[in-house]
Amino acid sequence: MADNNQNKAEQYRQERKERLAKSAKKNAKNIEKKVAVRSTVKKVIAVIVAAVIALGCLTGILSYCGVLQKAVQIGYVGDEKISYAEYLYYYNRALNQVNSAAQYYQYYGYDYGYDTSLSPREQTGTTKDEDGNEVTWLEYIHSQAVDTAQMYLAFYQEAKKAGIELTEADKAAINKQIEDLREEASNAGQDSSTDTENQKAGYSLNAYLRKTYGNGVTEGFLKKQLGIETLAKKFYDAKIDEFSAGYTEEEIKKVFDEKPDDYLFVDMRLFQLKKETLTKNDGESDAAFEKRQSESDATVKANANAMYKAVTDEKSFIEQATKYNTADDFNAETDTLLKSAASSDLSNYTDISDWAYADTTKAGDKKLVEDSENGVYYVALMVNPKHSVDTVTVRHILFPTKDTETQEALSDEEIKKAEENAKKTLADWKNSDKTEDTFAAYANDLSEDTGSNTNGGLYENVRPGQMVAEFDKWIFDETRKEGDVDLVETEYGYHIIYFVSKDGAYYDSTIRSSKAEEDMNTLSDEILDSDKYIIGVGPRRIDYIENKVLDRVEKSLAYSKANS
Repeated sequence: MADNNQNKAEQYRQERKERLAKSAKKNAKNIEKKVAVRSTVKKVIAVIVAAVIALGCLTGILSYCGVLQKAVQIGYVGDEKISYAEYLYYYNRALNQVNSAAQYYQYYGYDYGYDTSLSPREQTGTTKDEDGNEVTWLEYIHSQAVDTAQMYLAFYQEAKKAGIELTEADKAAINKQIEDLREEASNAGQDSSTDTENQKAGYSLNAYLRKTYGNGVTEGFLKKQLGIETLAKKFYDAKIDEFSAGYTEEEIKKVFDEKPDDYLFVDMRLFQLKKETLTKNDGESDAAFEKRQSESDATVKANANAMYKAVTDEKSFIEQATKYNTADDFNAETDTLLKSAASSDLSNYTDISDWAYADTTKAGDKKLVEDSENGVYYVALMVNPKHSVDTVTVRHILFPTKDTETQEALSDEEIKKAEENAKKTLADWKNSDKTEDTFAAYANDLSEDTGSNTNGGLYENVRPGQMVAEFDKWIFDETRKEGDVDLVETEYGYHIIYFVSKDGAYYDSTIRSSKAEEDMNTLSDEILDSDKYIIGVGPRRIDYIENKVLDRVEKSLAYSKANS
């Protein structure tokens, strides 16, 4: 019989698609909330530094207008004008956002309500705006472009009033995005010819931007635009920090006491034994097959009960897990441990979650659960019942030793090169001014962690068990102090880690963050609804731009259909 006993990593891989699908379905039901203009832009500003350009997937749908220049003003927000090029930029972003969302939902088998084979003005369906009103997709994309422009330009002006400026790290991040785009432009012009003499040389950055967006969107324009959006984010972050610091410990504790389990964690061991679904042999009777399946199921059940009875402590749990999972890559000591598991982490294990978070569950307690629907038995051992954890903030630079997409190990030569680059980068930083800003600039320029290499390698409010083991051990060392830097090797590669701060209890930082975001949403509404930042636009000029974009979209779609 095949070994169907799975470690934690295997369980995660098996269930990840299901969780994503469930998440997509849930999001689809709340589409009007997920795609609401202001909430979307606020989330973007709160999380990323730069605009989502995604030129590679936009090449076939974005407009090349070619007649109006960036000097032509079509509107304003406060003291900042909106040029033809700026509106073209925001409109194309809004269009790309809708297309990307529709493709995402389609991938998971759900209907976003937008047909990617049609242009916005050809859509027969409708969606809902921020206020829940039913609108056409053409109206929605227009309003999203206008509101996004208002959001960024208003926050940009507030940032300037507050004296917020770009740091060297900010400038380095912007320059990296420009250089990455320059490389993309060069690659976009290449063909598949093996004749190097006749192979196309690729586009210059400005030519690529003109081809993609239209006249007026140049390297200089894009650099300025990224600066505007970076300052907008810095204003947002500064206000979040201000609001967060304004809450007293008593106010935070009051929120915690209302629903403490949302902010507490457990450490536990978890192992699953899964029934095998057999296949019928040639010539095997139904009765014989059913008997064989029944015997197989009974063996798994007996093993689960035997393991449960044999478990008395962590040592025996590890021994039993090793006994029932003989896979070469299985390490029971690490693969069965759920460290700092939140109640949400156990949402797929209802009975286990209820037991783990019960007030009566104590260290050393164990639980056997049968999930008859999925043919699985779970054996659990409580190591550390409900407790609070402290969090930290760190930055890191990753030099991977695995392919970032396939997770396959790189060649020995590539791994050696990664180690050499990591050591050289650490030495270079130590020979610099050794500041956090300089480290952030190095991260933006060199790190291959796509989750953090546009925000200086930053990870905030990290809790124990959230990172890979070696990384986790280093950042939660009791002796760790602000400004510590070291090179740490993990299964994913070489990490240069900069320790930023100890943030205190998870519940404190989480509640402060949540309350601060609520306050910031209120402030955002006040700013954007005020007369100071009212948005004025010329409808005839905007209609002209949008029609040019849509003409190009429809021609591109028609060409794709004809050649598919």
